[in-house]
Amino acid sequence: MNEKLLMSFGLSQNTARAYRALVLKKSLRPSQLAKLTGESRSNCYALLDRLVGLGLATKTDENKKFTYYPTSPVALKTLLDQKLEEVEQQLQTLDKRLPQMISEYHTGGDQPRVTHYKGKKELETMYVQQMEQSGRELYFIRSKADIPYFGLKVMESLRRLAPKYKKRRFGITPILVNAPSDARKDAAAGGLKRAWIKGEEYTAPVEWAVAGNTVQAILLKDEGYGVSINHPEIAESFRQIMKLLYDYIQKSPDYKKLPKFK
Repeated sequence: MNEKLLMSFGLSQNTARAYRALVLKKSLRPSQLAKLTGESRSNCYALLDRLVGLGLATKTDENKKFTYYPTSPVALKTLLDQKLEEVEQQLQTLDKRLPQMISEYHTGGDQPRVTHYKGKKELETMYVQQMEQSGRELYFIRSKADIPYFGLKVMESLRRLAPKYKKRRFGITPILVNAPSDARKDAAAGGLKRAWIKGEEYTAPVEWAVAGNTVQAILLKDEGYGVSINHPEIAESFRQIMKLLYDYIQKSPDYKKLPKFK
């Protein structure tokens, strides 16, 4: 059995040497392995127990003397499968965290922290982060693409996070066509005030939101994409723009004539 081959599967040199010796001899005691390898007896105990932990050996107590037996090299495949699963999980975590890590790498001083998101699950977390921001107020522009993208059930659960976090929401909202019968009730319970606009006045599949020190843009199309900018001055600037726009819409001469719900 090739020692270097065993090492290529992730075994240390000493562990590979111990397994090779065990396979050749079919059984070994620590003292016997010490004579074969030149390792101390205590190290040989540790090496053989390491093989047991890896599933490459078994251990028996024979007359108060421990004897070790090799198991099939098939156990190496199990080890590699486990490592592959761990690597895949690490890659998933890295894919999720890498945009923020890159952002932090490029960020210095008072520069804004920019974080990117992709896919429905990550975009859902952006709505939760809106609620977790400091401050009680949340301003947003709703897109009519939200329900087609997420589905009604998910979107309703996201919108109902507000009471839990005690957020006051101010939304610039296209007129709701075929709105659920309890839409007004849900809005009141969630502390939502709307500035209504005609459906054709905002058709982009993008929602904008500002809460605390964070501005978000959420693209509700295809795979979905989001970006958040964390910076107090940028957030405050966007908040003031949203307030101006919200107030302007509500004070427009024809505003009261809008049907709001259809």
